[in-house]
Amino acid sequence: MKFENYKEGFEKIIHKMIEKHLEGQTYDAKQAQDWVNAVVRDVVTEVHSSGEFKGYKVMCTATIVQKAGCCMHFSAKCCYNPMCDGNTMVRWENEHFNFFICLYAVIN
Repeated sequence: MKFENYKEGFEKIIHKMIEKHLEGQTYDAKQAQDWVNAVVRDVVTEVHSSGEFKGYKVMCTATIVQKAGCCMHFSAKCCYNPMCDGNTMVRWENEHFNFFICLYAVIN
């Protein structure tokens, strides 16, 4: 199992959950944590329930940042076994905020 063979499938799930929870939203500090929690929860749930990624353990982190004229840079990497493990990071934005999500997948 090579992570690269599954990366596109992971990213499709991520985009689906981002659109489900964030599309059309305006930044609201009171709701931001709930949005982050919902996207991460639903990504992990969908990955496991799909059956497509059997053998992988996944970890997912996300960050939401209100657009306020400041910059943000970050990177993520994991590689327990470079032959089969990996990660993918998706950046999504609208006019009000940026959303970054990183999914790590490692073989059981």
